[in-house]
Amino acid sequence: MAEESGRMPFDEEMALEDAVASLAYTVHRQPLNREVLYAILRLCVQEREVGFVERAVLAMPEYAQATQNPFRLVCFLVDHGGLCLMQRDAEGGVIDEERRAQLGEDEFDDLLATESLVSTEAGRRLLELAAPQRRMGLLLESEPERAATYVEVLEFIRDRHPAYGDIKALLAGRDILHAYLDGRWADIQPSVFVDKLEGAGMILWRDGWELTEEGALALQRIKESAAA
Repeated sequence: MAEESGRMPFDEEMALEDAVASLAYTVHRQPLNREVLYAILRLCVQEREVGFVERAVLAMPEYAQATQNPFRLVCFLVDHGGLCLMQRDAEGGVIDEERRAQLGEDEFDDLLATESLVSTEAGRRLLELAAPQRRMGLLLESEPERAATYVEVLEFIRDRHPAYGDIKALLAGRDILHAYLDGRWADIQPSVFVDKLEGAGMILWRDGWELTEEGALALQRIKESAAA
């Protein structure tokens, strides 16, 4: 019945959810590499040759703060199930594990024509869950009292390309920097707003804070919704 309806059997769906959760956990533990890892997964939704991917990563704005080179970033995603390495012969046929096992090293080297990368099902699912528009929506829903400040900071970044000190000065003395946490009032740092917006994929650092493409789109949608 599951196959006739186009849905995965229950055990396969559970296995996929586990794979997505594991991949998400490992990616989220790489805060400086996180956005470029997402960008690589997006790039490889369509199969791409390895060399093309590595060159494209170098040109990505998200790569500016990465702590590893493109090869290591790609290997990270392959090792953790986000990307699949495809090896093909000159006619485009896949050299799978079964076929590979029948070949000696020299035979394999002679047969291998290209190596390419494609996002796995787990990688594509993670992209859906981690879409910047979704992350920003969840942030605004979870912290409605800070929504106006998040929007103001996005506008400030759009217009100024500021350093952190400029954002700190913008918010200095605001009541929003006082929060009721763990049963008591406490001061919070302006960096909280920067960290949350960066974590949502709205901003990135490139000799100053700037909006990502998704950040600019999110800000436009928020302003249009407010004006409607």
